[in-house]
Amino acid sequence: MHTPVRHPPVEHYRGYDILCSASGYTLLRNDVEVLTVGEIDAEGHLEDCEHLANLLKHARDSVDKLLERR
Repeated sequence: MHTPVRHPPVEHYRGYDILCSASGYTLLRNDVEVLTVGEIDAEGHLEDCEHLANLLKHARDSVDKLLERR
């Protein structure tokens, strides 16, 4: 039986795991990729991609928007 590899999230927020890299972030829910956002996708709002706080704020905002749609 295959055991999925769990990558530690940078942060867990409102039921989502936020994985960050220098080029953007990925949101996971129950180990399923829900959203991947890179610099181009964020329309310049991730200009400071190397700054984790900026990425996390943008990712949290994305989670909030996803939850509002429910």
